[in-house]
Order: sequence, then C-alpha cells, then structure tokens
Amino acid sequence: MKLILIGRYEIELDPLKEETMKIIKNNKNIIELGFQIDVKKYLSIMDLFVSPSYREGFGLSVLEANLMGVPVLVSKITGHSEIVIEGRNGFFVTKKDAIDLKNKMQTLLKSKEYLISMKNNCRTEVIKNYNHNDVLKQALSYYSQFK
Repeated sequence: MKLILIGRYEIELDPLKEETMKIIKNNKNIIELGFQIDVKKYLSIMDLFVSPSYREGFGLSVLEANLMGVPVLVSKITGHSEIVIEGRNGFFVTKKDAIDLKNKMQTLLKSKEYLISMKNNCRTEVIKNYNHNDVLKQALSYYSQFK
C-alpha cells in the first residue's frame, strides 16, 4: 500500500507538526507530489481516494475521483455529503476523527474486490447527477456572493 499526497500544505490555516513532516519525508510508502494541475494519471492508479478534509466548498476532487472510477473515503461534511452515497460510490468518516479514518481505511484495505465492484457505480453517479456546465454555473453563482 502506498499513500500519494497531492496538493499544497496549508501552513497558514492548518500547519503540520514537525514530527508529522518527518514521517512524511522519511516513509518510503508515502509519495509526496505537491500541487498538480492534472491529477488523472494519479487517480487512474488508485484503488481508493481519501479526502479527510473538514472544510470543503465543493468536493470537485471527489467528483474527479469518481469520474475516474475510483471510490472515495471522505469526511461527512458539506461538499462531500452531496456527492457520496454510502457504499455505492464511497464511504464516510466523522470529520476530525483520526481513529474512525484509520479503522475505515483498514476495513477497506481488506475489501479490494468490493472497491473494484464499485467502479461502475462511481462513474454512473457522477454522469447522472452532475453536468460540468451546471456545476460551473452553480460554483460561480455561489462564489459571486462574496465579492
């Protein structure tokens, strides 16, 4: 099992402890990629996309993972809970609950066949419920209120 970290650290909002950074840097099973414009090539090799975020405007990365046929494990928060149907295209954990996250990841690690069987559900749910232009319009409308 490998952990692929994609994205920037949020040093100002949520800095990681020095001890955590050392673990990330020294663990051969953690691959740190930083910000990536195109994540499709990384999603294509994943069995599970994990996003334990506790603040999300809209879970675009969750949609992208599902569109690539990758089930997701996400925090039960706004932005994720509108996308994920428990057991169909992904799973929930309680936000900020590291033990729940660890337990669910361990359970899913033993359920690779189940994750593989969910691939078609993931894509179907996104295509059925999200049109790119509609999502873009709604996002622009939402963010325009903060001008």
